[in-house]
Amino acid sequence: MRRGALQLYGHSHGRLPGNQQSCDVGVDVFGAAPVRLNQIKAYMATLPPLVDPEVGDDIEHDLPRPK
Repeated sequence: MRRGALQLYGHSHGRLPGNQQSCDVGVDVFGAAPVRLNQIKAYMATLPPLVDPEVGDDIEHDLPRPK
């Protein structure tokens, strides 16, 4: 993730919110039609940015971190 890789997944039926690096690309999200990578990237650009937990913003709702 830290190197800019895109993480594409499906079968979550649009229930996972995603961010600018990860996205549900299942048919529930894109209208039951195949999509091109440039369409996926354009959609991902509209999503919230990736939050880096090591900087203090925990995407897991500020759960305590193991020591």
